[in-house]
Amino acid sequence: MINVHNNAFLKFCVGVFLVITASAIFVNVDALSPTSLEPLGPAAFPKAISVVIAVLALVFTVKAAMHLRRVTSAKESPREYRRRYDLAGATVLLTVVYVSLFGFEILGFRWATVVFLGALGLLLTQGERRKIPVVLGGALVVGVGVHYLFTQVLVIGLP
Repeated sequence: MINVHNNAFLKFCVGVFLVITASAIFVNVDALSPTSLEPLGPAAFPKAISVVIAVLALVFTVKAAMHLRRVTSAKESPREYRRRYDLAGATVLLTVVYVSLFGFEILGFRWATVVFLGALGLLLTQGERRKIPVVLGGALVVGVGVHYLFTQVLVIGLP
């Protein structure tokens, strides 16, 4: 049986830990030595990522605190969830196929990512008709967007 109170408290603790860790990274990343290859300096990207992580963790922590407060006052009855080993196995199998697609140069990174995210999204949403456009659109945007980010912005070669 899932203990809702302990789950909310654990989420709160994880959120606080992430805020502290992101803050520590933000403060200490200036110690990286500069190179001539990075016009913004080596600390720009880690600082930006640490700010994003801190903001998201702060939202996560506040939501967990509100849920913890509600659970403490209202004593919710815990819900049972069926463990989905089939989804876990299918996700692992899809990940192996995904890496194989661009690892063996069957598809490039961009299209392998689109196929992987689309298939995984359809699997996890159980093919609900109203979610299909969102899943496939999101897969296309992420696949093409990540490829563009790596090849054009960060100038990293992808298969």
